[in-house]
Amino acid sequence: MGRGEAGIKKSIPLDAWEQKLAAVKIPKSDLNKLIMNFLVTEGYVEAARVFEKESGTAPGVNLDAITDRMEVRRALQGGDVEAAMERVNDLDPEILESQPKLFFHLQQQRLIEFIRAGSVESALDFAQQNLAPLAEENAEFLEELERTVALLAFEDSKSSPVGDLMDVAQRQKTASELNAAILQSQAQEREPRLPLLLKLLLWAQAQLDERAIYPRINDLATAQLVPPTKAEAGPVGREEQRGPFAAPPRQGRFDDEGEVIELSIPAPKLDIPHDMKQKNAERSIADTTRAYLRDIRMYLQLVHGGDRDPVKCLLVGNTLGGVAKTWYDQWTLARQTYTFEELATALLARFAPEVQPLSVEARNTLASGSYRMRHDETVPAYQSRFEALITPIGNLTEDERIFWFQRGLSEVLAKKCATDLAGKDFESYGDLVRFTQGVEKRLLAGQRVHAMRAQGPTLDAVANDQGTEMERRTPTAAVTTVRTDRGHGVRGASGSGHPRGSAGAGQSSDPARGKRKGGTPTAAVMHEAKNETKRQRTNDGWLKKWECTQSEFKRRRRMKVCQRCAEEHPTRDCPLLPRLAQQPK
Repeated sequence: MGRGEAGIKKSIPLDAWEQKLAAVKIPKSDLNKLIMNFLVTEGYVEAARVFEKESGTAPGVNLDAITDRMEVRRALQGGDVEAAMERVNDLDPEILESQPKLFFHLQQQRLIEFIRAGSVESALDFAQQNLAPLAEENAEFLEELERTVALLAFEDSKSSPVGDLMDVAQRQKTASELNAAILQSQAQEREPRLPLLLKLLLWAQAQLDERAIYPRINDLATAQLVPPTKAEAGPVGREEQRGPFAAPPRQGRFDDEGEVIELSIPAPKLDIPHDMKQKNAERSIADTTRAYLRDIRMYLQLVHGGDRDPVKCLLVGNTLGGVAKTWYDQWTLARQTYTFEELATALLARFAPEVQPLSVEARNTLASGSYRMRHDETVPAYQSRFEALITPIGNLTEDERIFWFQRGLSEVLAKKCATDLAGKDFESYGDLVRFTQGVEKRLLAGQRVHAMRAQGPTLDAVANDQGTEMERRTPTAAVTTVRTDRGHGVRGASGSGHPRGSAGAGQSSDPARGKRKGGTPTAAVMHEAKNETKRQRTNDGWLKKWECTQSEFKRRRRMKVCQRCAEEHPTRDCPLLPRLAQQPK
């Protein structure tokens, strides 16, 4: 920073500022149009009709159509999302069909209302049937669904890290999104113009703060001009440059010309990378967040206007980065008004929570999904780790155990273990665990059978090639193999003196040899190939019904174990069988 005019602010007194404002003329018709636009867009039908009679300002739209739109909004703000969706479809069915994001947010709001009413089972069923298919196709939807389902992990969901979803402001946010979509379908403006002008006013004041000391409007509701204090104006009507993000210079330091020597202090920043994976990352983030808020409070004592909540919140929003910035955007969009202290408390709760009981930490782990099944981890190992995690949670219900256990399974097991073989939901956590272990064993058995099949033809081909090559390399003693009554091959050579084999270039009866000298397969080879095909066809049927080969099935029967999963219980009691198929003991 240098010195001179760039570091001097002009001070404007209240009377001069009021004279400048009085010189600005705004036609009354423009004000009437702004008011009518606000009433029509926000849906105040009766007020719009009265204002039309008194001011003569035309609404520009059919006020009867506004009534239908407001019924939709009132239903949604009252928590009756299903009724709001039905009314929207009556107005224009293409609104929800053409906007998948809006449709997902409405379904998400229905899930929130189930959770608000305490209907845990209904909430889980609704999420699996209506929201999970939408989230599979969109990563953004999946993240929002996980945040919503995380509400089920807390007894007091309103005070949880995702408690903002339970606020009335969340209903208002969804209702505004739906209202804007209806307006767009009717070729109307999505938002009223009056709030846009107020935002422009606040932005203009923030820009002017960097250049002048002037009477400000701190409260938009009263629109009262607040004159600058004597300390702000300075003894000579000039002050150093003090914008929302620049600290003031040290007091009493001037150069020879009487001008202020400026001192720039950079604003504290909190940038949390999206891919932060180092060891003890959570503790590091917590310490950094606490230090950031400490420095921000000290910095605000030096910043011009640092005692005002809008300046504080604006400074925080512009000094966050990475994951913290993403969280800030989501948190602020869900609220119309908030204070700096509310923002600081929520920031600490998200990135630097205090030490919590083991039960709360366990529920946070469940909500985050970090406990999920690892690569190459077996079901018993995952079960042991899962039960160690939920042990501190004393009041975890059976349905919650089933839900969180299924959610942590690998993708392959999760699809096969969503329901039992009869297509019904599991009634107990133990049945689910036994069923999952059986599915894993069947998958591993199938993989072993396929591996053996893949290796079998290769080994036969190598043996055939080696046998044929040996015949070619033995011209002086033709070796043949014949089959005995017991099915064992007996080899002999010509001229041996024992009639165990034939001499000359006769046909070989060993199926491993494979071919005649002319290249045509022998009858024994063809017979063996036919038997192999028959065995494979038979094993396919056994694998389909019992998930094992016929020989394995006979072995289980001899061992007197379950013929379905090979566990030590009767087959009729196997949890892998449908309940309707189980026979009484």
